[in-house]
Amino acid sequence: MVFDPRSMFGADENALNTNEMLLASVARKISRALDCAVVYVGHVSKQVVRSNSYDQYAGRGGTAQADNSRFVWNLTQEKTEEKRKLDCTVPLRFREHIQHGWVFKLSIPKMSYGARPAPIYIHRNLVNSPFEFEFAEEALPTEDESREIADSEQLKVMRLVVTEVNLMADQGNQFSKSHLTTLLSNRLRVSQGVVAAALEQAVNEGFLFIVVEGRSRRCSVTDKGRSWLTS
Repeated sequence: MVFDPRSMFGADENALNTNEMLLASVARKISRALDCAVVYVGHVSKQVVRSNSYDQYAGRGGTAQADNSRFVWNLTQEKTEEKRKLDCTVPLRFREHIQHGWVFKLSIPKMSYGARPAPIYIHRNLVNSPFEFEFAEEALPTEDESREIADSEQLKVMRLVVTEVNLMADQGNQFSKSHLTTLLSNRLRVSQGVVAAALEQAVNEGFLFIVVEGRSRRCSVTDKGRSWLTS
């Protein structure tokens, strides 16, 4: 038996936990009387969506609804930034569809009497039919997949680094390599090691170019872009 949405069956939203304990009590009575499972369907809170933290308390409302449940399911839409993580567990064949909003994740953060199963990914293929779905269990990327994702991630960071350096060069700013690495790490919110590798890659590929004149170095323009200045 499914109650959807749960908020339509409560007595008072001003006393959330008391109300949710009563709903749980009613669900148990219905389950025993009809020998069936009782499911309440709700929505996640705005704060959960912003923080992207989907545990057993992700549902809108108080904590009593999860505490008094036998199990909790979360159905969430995968976000574009999840595609870029090296530990991404979305099946590789699904990842290109994340940006279209066609990939969902069904996870069970709480299971009272048994081991929690692995999340299931759902691909809604809107190209062929709005009701065509494909399912797959989560899986860590293979070695080749991890290398492909890492290369893609590094390329994106390098492009961001080149863009930022060009803007600073246009403004006449000059930094040492260590200062520039720290600055870009804070600005782009990535580790200094990733920034240093991106800078080295950009120089090796000719997107950034260092011209040495004696003991000083200055900005110079190459065929691929403006260089960065260091000392």
